[in-house]
Amino acid sequence: MTALAYFLGRLETLLDRNQVAYEAYLSKNRIFLYAEILKNSSDSISFLLLDNMHLLPAVHRINAMKLLHHLDVWGGIWESTYAEIKPGIYDEFSFENIVNFPSKEVADLRRFYRILQGRLHIKNKICIRFK
Repeated sequence: MTALAYFLGRLETLLDRNQVAYEAYLSKNRIFLYAEILKNSSDSISFLLLDNMHLLPAVHRINAMKLLHHLDVWGGIWESTYAEIKPGIYDEFSFENIVNFPSKEVADLRRFYRILQGRLHIKNKICIRFK
């Protein structure tokens, strides 16, 4: 497995984790418990992107940068709101974000990972077949 495939696989996993947490957050009255899970996962995505974004082709670096920008802004607002209201675990915790989640760009990153997986899968099958 290449470093790029490993990075994108981890990114895919964290994006899936974020989606599950966000859906729970919305369905459970926006309580802090799920907002905190979302924050922890988003922080992990940010660190992963900062450490590995250089592995991406230019077009996907732009997509990743848009995701990182969203997470930076969202995280800053999250931190400010948290410091202001200091919510309990079951308290409602919500705020407006001025930078929307880059859905198209994230979908492009996910698509790129699937394409890369297909190529790696085919390459591995060929290598195994001819050994």
